[in-house]
Amino acid sequence: MRLTISGISDDLRTPLTSLAGYLQLLKKAPSPEKQKE
Repeated sequence: MRLTISGISDDLRTPLTSLAGYLQLLKKAPSPEKQKE
């Protein structure tokens, strides 16, 4: 994955990195659906 991203232009790499970080935060945060169970 890192090799692929390093080959992409900075214009695409920056938003992809931000999105990846955002998804990691979502995974760490408890989702409302899981709390209801």
